[in-house]
Amino acid sequence: MFLNFKLYKEDKMVMNEKEIEYKKEGDTIIFSLEHMEHQINLQEKTLERYNNEFHFYLNFLNESCTYELKSHQATFDIIVETAIFEVYENQIELTYAIETDDKKTKIIIEM
Repeated sequence: MFLNFKLYKEDKMVMNEKEIEYKKEGDTIIFSLEHMEHQINLQEKTLERYNNEFHFYLNFLNESCTYELKSHQATFDIIVETAIFEVYENQIELTYAIETDDKKTKIIIEM
């Protein structure tokens, strides 16, 4: 199975990747992009991105976010200003603004 991934910063498209292989385990969509694993849980409304260096976790339901630096064994809580998780028939839209990023982020995944 394949998906298309679009990333916007303040409504400006900065990435448009097509035909990314993914798998679905229960309510979770899993794929690799730019040397990172991505997991989106449709039921729990979460986004995770991680590799050997870090782990980013954003919970859209309770508007919480953590960032772990694995090499330093340090975890930071990040303030979430906006968190919108929308699921359509063949598309997922994730919109969020966090204190460590000066621009609002929008991700559109088409399956």
